[in-house]
Amino acid sequence: MLKKLYEYLDNEVYIHHAIDRTLCESDYSMHAHDCCEILGFIRGKARCVVEGRSYKLEPGCIIITRPTEIHRVYVEPGEPYERIMLNFRQKTLQSLDPDGILMQPFLDRPLGTHNLYRPQEFQSATGLFFLREMVATPARTRAEQRLNLDVNLLPLLNTLRTIFLVKQTQGNRWNKRDVSLQVIDYINAHLHDELSLDRLSEEFFLSRSQISRIFKKATGSSVLDYITIKRLIRAREYILNGETAANACHLSGFDDYSTFYRAWRRRFSGAPSDLKPTASVQRSLDP
Repeated sequence: MLKKLYEYLDNEVYIHHAIDRTLCESDYSMHAHDCCEILGFIRGKARCVVEGRSYKLEPGCIIITRPTEIHRVYVEPGEPYERIMLNFRQKTLQSLDPDGILMQPFLDRPLGTHNLYRPQEFQSATGLFFLREMVATPARTRAEQRLNLDVNLLPLLNTLRTIFLVKQTQGNRWNKRDVSLQVIDYINAHLHDELSLDRLSEEFFLSRSQISRIFKKATGSSVLDYITIKRLIRAREYILNGETAANACHLSGFDDYSTFYRAWRRRFSGAPSDLKPTASVQRSLDP
């Protein structure tokens, strides 16, 4: 059973503090957002897989993901899963940080890299401290809640950036990505092109079955499902930026509109043409 201890939502920010005492695996499916996400892990037994990279969670750690970065939390039964989840759009910081300096930990890295921030990496206040401050006083007015969120978001992002810069100076391990992560990188770089198991097999000199097995083990998803979700994410961005559904279909790599439409309806309520630029920050792409 999900119990929300705190929740706030507007067009730019969504935050909640929640506890799951009765866990159901289907509650935590592979998904992506069209905004940035910060997960503060409080307690439980869990790991988070981001674009094929698995991170073991420990109390007090922070997981960050950027828009379109596919991720999933795997929670083991036995104890409650408690977390604070924050989603925000980049434009939230536009007036204060027009150059995107505070967004470096989210944007200046390959997919599935440097997503985890452990408690011991923080020099003073931990990331969880700032998240707890955001949800500490639910009795405030909405204006006060939003102000409290904003004044804690900036130092949190600045702290994450400081740690991120340290991670960068500790050596570039991005070139040591294993085959599954290389396949993920290739797919994301060629979404507009023809993508199939045969094409991936030729590119990586592995059989179709080897590609499928390696990919499933790393991501929990089939290659086809991953490609479809990534293309739907891209199509959603095009539509939110003013493209028609038909144009978004072709720009995101789908061969025909009927295939695109069926895939969209399986994962969203409504038709692609129903999507409006004012879509809530809370919405995500769940398979």
